[in-house]
Amino acid sequence: MWKIDKNLIITKKDLEEDNKYIYEVDRYGQFLFPNWVLKLGLIDNSLYVYIEMLHKLLSSSIKNNWVDKDNKVFIYYDNEELKKNLIENNITFNPEEDLDNILNLLIDREFILKEETNKYYFRHITFNFK
Repeated sequence: MWKIDKNLIITKKDLEEDNKYIYEVDRYGQFLFPNWVLKLGLIDNSLYVYIEMLHKLLSSSIKNNWVDKDNKVFIYYDNEELKKNLIENNITFNPEEDLDNILNLLIDREFILKEETNKYYFRHITFNFK
């Protein structure tokens, strides 16, 4: 069972010390996402968008020091860059589905928090593995 804590945002310490946020990129440049991502209840393209944004968080945020005054980690990701990266990874959108709708779904379900244009925080996810 998983739960999103809407009061907690992922911090720099979470990324540096917590195993559930560790990721690997193999020598072929493939992004291997943790299997807990599969338990999130996202479907279709919303899962791909979340994974792509998570990859940006794990690969760029600490490197670029995208940490606010409260030590909360965030990403900068504009829609065009996000869509370009998804297309490069062979992710295509249904005509009726656009990126804004998917981002709004992720925000509504409280996976991410949009602080300002192109700036996103990730909610802290806890798991009860029984």
